[in-house]
Amino acid sequence: MFTKNPTLETVTFFMEKLGNPHEKFKSIYVTGTNGKGSVCETLFAVLTNSGYKTGKFMSPFLLELSEYIVIDDNQINGKEIEEYLKELKPLIDEKQKAGVFVTFWEVITSLAFMHFAKNKVDIAIIETGIESPVDCTNIIDSLVTIITKVDIDHETLLGHTVEENMREVMKCIKPNIPVISANNLKKVLINDDDFSDNFSGGNLLSAPYILKVKAKDAKNYQTPLKGKFQKENLALSLKCFEQLCEKGFDITNEQIHEGLKKIKHNARFETISIFPKVIFDGCHNANSVGAFTDILKENFAKDENKVLIVSLLKDKDINSFMKEFAKGMKKVKNAKIIFTSGTSVIMQGGSSGVFYSSQELKEVYGKYIKNLKRKKIQLTEMSFEEALSKTDNESTTFIIGSFKTYPKSLEILSKQCV
Repeated sequence: MFTKNPTLETVTFFMEKLGNPHEKFKSIYVTGTNGKGSVCETLFAVLTNSGYKTGKFMSPFLLELSEYIVIDDNQINGKEIEEYLKELKPLIDEKQKAGVFVTFWEVITSLAFMHFAKNKVDIAIIETGIESPVDCTNIIDSLVTIITKVDIDHETLLGHTVEENMREVMKCIKPNIPVISANNLKKVLINDDDFSDNFSGGNLLSAPYILKVKAKDAKNYQTPLKGKFQKENLALSLKCFEQLCEKGFDITNEQIHEGLKKIKHNARFETISIFPKVIFDGCHNANSVGAFTDILKENFAKDENKVLIVSLLKDKDINSFMKEFAKGMKKVKNAKIIFTSGTSVIMQGGSSGVFYSSQELKEVYGKYIKNLKRKKIQLTEMSFEEALSKTDNESTTFIIGSFKTYPKSLEILSKQCV
């Protein structure tokens, strides 16, 4: 996703040469580890329902590249991409001639900004690719910045602890831009040097524009998104609407309630087949798999036959994932866990796309789980394709661990339903 020493130089160069399209529309910046997608889709549903022409830049895409860049319900099309690339190509060539490797993310981010500016969106929701200050998206100055739940992810870039990840996320904060967060920022010790360019004394904790929210702030609102943790995500969105209204937007409480009903969030506890019943959830780190097992306990305790198909990319922290997964599964009965080595996928942005082997997953999981027989938990290994081909109408199957298995899941299930 990044070069060895990523900076904002290339995307800044592109923007300056193109007339700074990123400065020609208003935006909301969403960073953090877990819940970014839920928050973005919530913001998008309510803003479009309130009559605003709304752009959305999110990752990863599930089926088509055009999913990255959306205005209202319209994905960017091939002809539009081709036209923008004609403008970008001389600039890409110039960089490459100077010995600078241009990444996929620098290009796709530039396309998004060009598209939103050309179509004069009222506001755009910009999701960070990686919650780092050198992520391409961090060139924008948004109306509001939202920091979702921070956990360990992208270890080679962001660090091996929650505190290290939090520190990187907080470097994305810019002066005079309101920040909405549910994280406990006081747990993070911030060195003055980290923030000396932006903050006097480097102490963000005293900044008046950090707005703390709690899940209970959303108690009077409902969404179709599953899981208790979604209340916290919703609270972040509701506080954002308050901030937008203070800045001149007109979003009524009625529009919020109606908009929340229209939220669509594919691959996040999504039922992708009814017969057989198959649910897909792209949880791939400790916090998100913990949220998944919570939903499993809350909503599927009475299901006698549960099958979990697990894959995990090698750029994820297998130990923290399996520790939390095992912890959650200790309270789940009657489940068969199938560890797989994933699918053959093409990863965007330079990632290798290599999955942990099924044996590695099973061995690491085994370190954290005990008393399997008492809970009637079965462990086995097989290929992803074989595991999914064995689904039947007597079981509820859950596919977890990576968004990259989503296309293959739909492909296999579509053949089974023919």
